[in-house]
Amino acid sequence: MSENRIRELLRDPTLDQPALDYYEVRLPWQSFAVRQESAERILEAMLGQPRVDWVRAETVTGSVVYLRAEHIVFVREWSQAQRDTERRFWKQIDKEYEEDEKDGSESPEAPTDGEASSESGVKEPEQDAGAGTPDVPGATHADLVRFVVVTVVVLTIVRLMLG
Repeated sequence: MSENRIRELLRDPTLDQPALDYYEVRLPWQSFAVRQESAERILEAMLGQPRVDWVRAETVTGSVVYLRAEHIVFVREWSQAQRDTERRFWKQIDKEYEEDEKDGSESPEAPTDGEASSESGVKEPEQDAGAGTPDVPGATHADLVRFVVVTVVVLTIVRLMLG
């Protein structure tokens, strides 16, 4: 009983009904949800003459943050309707992806466990054990090449970001 009474005393009444429509202020390492007034002030500070170095913003939870204007990547409106639309969009994309995966696994041309094939559907010869490719069950040469390319791209992006 006493714990509930303490929670009731410490509860912030402004958090009962959080703002459903807000603006997202994105920094490279974090984002903040701010009210429209703060977003307008941030944009005015960034676009106005002379430009300011620091911008003060109040988040939807009531926190005050000071942001370096040069670090702000974007400010976007993020209403309940926009978030609902984005969720529906990604659910539809996921559904299409799952259907494609299901259709691909049922095709008669799909390789069996002992076969390896490339994307063009041409059967690739089996590799001998120790022939220079890692022993990954079900991995084809195309899979390994794809893995190496993605790894190189990711490492290049990280290197560029770190300077």
